[in-house]
Amino acid sequence: MLSNTEQGLTKEIEKGKNLGISAEVLSADDVKRMDSQLDINIVGAAYYPKDAHIHPGSLINNLKSVIEARGVRFSYNTEVTDIETSDEQIQAITTADEQTYNGGNYINFAGAWSATLMKIVNKKLLIQAGKECSITLKNPAAQPKYCGILSEKKVTLTPMYNSLRFG
Repeated sequence: MLSNTEQGLTKEIEKGKNLGISAEVLSADDVKRMDSQLDINIVGAAYYPKDAHIHPGSLINNLKSVIEARGVRFSYNTEVTDIETSDEQIQAITTADEQTYNGGNYINFAGAWSATLMKIVNKKLLIQAGKECSITLKNPAAQPKYCGILSEKKVTLTPMYNSLRFG
């Protein structure tokens, strides 16, 4: 958490400590020593040594490979029109192209439409669709080593391979 105010740093450190998260205050010089690519006007940073990040596309692609190897089959761009259940178990799923999938286990990967899909079986899914506004720069002139949040502006910066995402 990068900050232009001492108050911003103190507030973030307290939040972390209240949640049992290890956190420490870094001066602007400490930040520069940790990441010489980061040339930014800050008072300091709240640093979470156990924090990490992963490229979301890599995560999903690797998970997909692992579960496909275990026999899971994916149906893309498939509109579910009916879900037949018995005793809280899915018996069959029917799709708009009149395909029927019988028995087995199913995972709802409908994204923003997941809650709507669950209404077919009268289940309320506690999920709300969200929209992220971001820009990703490919091969930026400078690439920071660590993720950061510009606390006063509520902007994140995340290095991802040879790109830098601002959200």
